[in-house]
Amino acid sequence: MWNSKRLRIAYAVQFIPGMLAGTATLFDTTQLYRNSKNGVIPKFRNENLTTYFFLIAGAFLTLVCLYLITAYCYLLVVLRKNTKAIKNTALQKSRTQIKKKEMKLFIMSSITVAIQISALCLFVSYATSILVISLDKFYLLYNAISDIYAGINPYLLWIFSDSLRKHILIRMGLKKGRRQPTSSIVTVI
Repeated sequence: MWNSKRLRIAYAVQFIPGMLAGTATLFDTTQLYRNSKNGVIPKFRNENLTTYFFLIAGAFLTLVCLYLITAYCYLLVVLRKNTKAIKNTALQKSRTQIKKKEMKLFIMSSITVAIQISALCLFVSYATSILVISLDKFYLLYNAISDIYAGINPYLLWIFSDSLRKHILIRMGLKKGRRQPTSSIVTVI
């Protein structure tokens, strides 16, 4: 999963759709309008093209969601396979630690996928007119979900990684770490 060739696929799935969607906005003229709060908002002159932009963004978001679900399912299958291979030789304590780590990884990936799916549901409900709100409110909701999605991974890593959390707490001085034994070797010349 994490070798260089497959990692390039993951990068491509994450970055290329966003870049293509961004370049699609270059093909329509925009005009700046003032909103009710004296803010300036760029709006497309061709409203039909806006619908196509939402369809493109929804399709790319669907692609990313499917990739994430597939990648996390693959990761879960590999972890379970490795657990079964270790099961015969490992002690009961290490098996419970492995299951605990698997569950943490599953919860982390589920939270990430849930945020991505919520963004997809927002796009679909807005594009199909199930969610009837102004464009400003839609962008506000979408930006909030995007910010959560972009910033959730470090927090999840901090929450679920025992070693990282311990290291950060030691660095912050909130927890005392083990001191390395020092040897006192005296060299006599």
